[in-house]
Amino acid sequence: MALRFSESLICGEIDNRTPGRVVLQLCCAGAPKLIRVEMEGDAAQDLAGRRFLFYNRDLIKVGRNFPSSSRKAKVGEISASRQVKVPDVELEFLRGDDPSTWHWEKALCIEWFTPEQGRMQIELTGFLFQIEAPKWTLDDAGEERRAKQAANNFGEAFNILLEADEIRIVPEDPGLRRAQERRIADMRRRLGWPDDQAPASMSQEDLDEEEEQLRGLSLIEGQDDEFHDRGLRLPQMRQEEEIAESEIDFECWRLIYFLAGNSIFLDWTEHLSSRELYRYVMTEVLPESGYGGFGWNRHIEVCGVEGEEFLRFYGDDDDRRLAAEYGKNVPPKEPLRYPRRAQMPQPFYG
Repeated sequence: MALRFSESLICGEIDNRTPGRVVLQLCCAGAPKLIRVEMEGDAAQDLAGRRFLFYNRDLIKVGRNFPSSSRKAKVGEISASRQVKVPDVELEFLRGDDPSTWHWEKALCIEWFTPEQGRMQIELTGFLFQIEAPKWTLDDAGEERRAKQAANNFGEAFNILLEADEIRIVPEDPGLRRAQERRIADMRRRLGWPDDQAPASMSQEDLDEEEEQLRGLSLIEGQDDEFHDRGLRLPQMRQEEEIAESEIDFECWRLIYFLAGNSIFLDWTEHLSSRELYRYVMTEVLPESGYGGFGWNRHIEVCGVEGEEFLRFYGDDDDRRLAAEYGKNVPPKEPLRYPRRAQMPQPFYG
């Protein structure tokens, strides 16, 4: 048995730039803080020696049970190129021997083991990512040794589970339940629903179902415009001045991918550093933005088309000529300072 929580995963980072050590950081919808797992071992050949940042395009729901941070974990199978079968039909009609009911797709698989929780596993398809050049590589003999060690780690974790008889998951945070009860009571009040059953007396399944229904009605009636009321909670974010230079890139991407997971996409960001962009999102975007989603995507232009900044970094010859004809100041053209467009998450139209 494994704890799987891919549906609530927003984004994460795999860092195997140091041989024999993998650091995994995860941002999950509903988790009160960032999950950090330090592992002994290496990723598979495609990720060995690399820093790999990924975004879950198919975020589905807020979770309640998550793995705990750990400094004593062991690597299982970590690869971004495993081939898995993806159903093309409802699960009840899926037939393993009938290729018309499924297709092969590349998947990101992350597996690790801890003494406290046993086996943890993430499996994503349709993920978006950014990947760095490797600091070192794993040859075929090294890959064989890695795979053997991963299998041994699995066997050890399996024995732990047999002794424990069940997986030991982190107890649900009662604070998350109380926050959900308050959201439901507030949405009921704004929609004029009768308060005939206290949320505290409802089962967790009924609570989840009602929140989903209320959230949909609130979106339709336009009564749920604040960013933090859209069901998915902003993960714990640090003040920009508290973040060291060695951390700011990941913190910025984590924020960008959280927005993308809620159908908010940033355009024209390449004139800003990670720190400047982080500050912009925290001070200009989050206080004003509602979620996207519910069938539409929202684009935010970080650099407006009317100002000198646009002409300096993004305007083409026609833009600059027209600005001059209208008597506007046309600054010298400058190259983009922080190229990141290829790594920015984009909306998916399937």
